[in-house]
Amino acid sequence: MSTKIQTLTLAALMVTSGCGESQPPIEVAIPVVVDATGPGSAETDLGYRIELSEARFAFGNVRFLTGGSEHASLPARAYDLVIPSARAHPGHGEGGEVMGELPGDYEVDWVSEGDRDLGSATLLEGDYTSASLTLARFSEAPELSIRLAGTATREGESTDFTFEVAAPEGREITAIYFPHAITSELVPDGLLRFRFVFEEVFGQGHLFDGVDFEALATGGVVSFGATENDPIYLEVRRRLLSHDHVKFQLQE
Repeated sequence: MSTKIQTLTLAALMVTSGCGESQPPIEVAIPVVVDATGPGSAETDLGYRIELSEARFAFGNVRFLTGGSEHASLPARAYDLVIPSARAHPGHGEGGEVMGELPGDYEVDWVSEGDRDLGSATLLEGDYTSASLTLARFSEAPELSIRLAGTATREGESTDFTFEVAAPEGREITAIYFPHAITSELVPDGLLRFRFVFEEVFGQGHLFDGVDFEALATGGVVSFGATENDPIYLEVRRRLLSHDHVKFQLQE
């Protein structure tokens, strides 16, 4: 466990709640796996059906957050002792306080790596509201953070495509969907599934809404590199850098 979470645990031992004697926060270790079921068969608003051959992300610094309440929980009050709100971490106020993490740096391909074990996340017991991660760069292609490739088909006509994204250094994706209660009863069967999805987690749109693949194609191929300035590409890039197309899902 990281120094931050260790410090939080120690601070919690020093806090007495308003409802009685304090208890040490309980740590829960939960495996995190790649869930390849996310990209479904939903069509875009222009009638394209998307089939991916590659869906790669490079990322790290995964954190899990819990929200506050008027009657502050023991862990939340302990966190206030460690990191006052005036000096809060990035993402403070967009889901609560950091109460768990998955350490390490990762490169994931949701198409070819279904059920790959990413490691064990350590979380304190409690009700969680969101997660966050920091985008990185591929080891063999340090100019890229995300690469999607596949085929878009409409009325029997198919167009091959690639979308490549270079995230700004240190770019975080915050407020990722994670509204789950973590308890020690989840051990040993609980899993966290990391998913990439076409349809917006917090909305009604599709990642590729507005993309007319046939109109954009040259020789039946659409290819957008990380330095493109096309407005269609920039909109897809914006969506990929948001929290709308990744999620952590608890499997009990």
